[in-house]
Order: sequence, then structure tokens, then C-alpha cells
Amino acid sequence: MIALIDYGAGNLASVRKALIAVGASPVTPERPDELESASGIVVPGVGHFAATGRIDAAWRAALRASIARGAAVLGICVGLQWMFEGSTESPDTRASRGAEAVFRSTPTALTQSSTTASSERASAP
Repeated sequence: MIALIDYGAGNLASVRKALIAVGASPVTPERPDELESASGIVVPGVGHFAATGRIDAAWRAALRASIARGAAVLGICVGLQWMFEGSTESPDTRASRGAEAVFRSTPTALTQSSTTASSERASAP
């Protein structure tokens, strides 16, 4: 079973469609203990890291247990950030602490110069 975690912040419909398009039959568990039979878990997300605060202690424990038993896990956007210790975007939001790293926001100047460089390359003859 591929479990698609719904914590109220994410692109659930799009991720479900993508999984179905590649032949998977995703299930959205209602309780953390339902992850025990999942061979794969997808933690979607879009927006601000604080949204992952809705993943409560019971879900965090079930996800960590699934990872420990070898379930494949895919985190998308803030769902990926959640797999680590946290994010500077919302330092008080608890993450899974599955990996020893903290996501840091990209400095605005770097983001703007990267976007400008991309735009310049795209418009070059």
C-alpha cells in the first residue's frame, strides 16, 4: 500500500493523480496505525513549513516507525522539509527529526539574482 498523508496542507489531489497515472493505488489513512502496512508513504505539502505542525505526535511516531522498518518515503516541498529536524522558516514547528539537518530559507537576494539570470538566459539570442 502507498499511503498518502493528508494533514490539511498539500497538493493531495495532484499527488493522487500522479500516483494513479504511474499505476499506484494510493490510500489516505485516517489513523496513524494504518501506516503499519504501508510499503511506501508520501508526505505532500505546499506553502509554509508551519503547516506541517498539523502532523501531531502520533503521526510523527508512526512515520518514524515506518521509516525505521524500511518503508519508502517521499516528501514533497514542505513534506520533504518535515523529514528533517526543522526549518528556519518556522523554527518552533516540530519536524520528524528523521535526519540531522535543518532547512534554511534561501536569501532573497540569491533568489532574485537566480531568477534574473534565468530570465536573461531565456531571452538571450
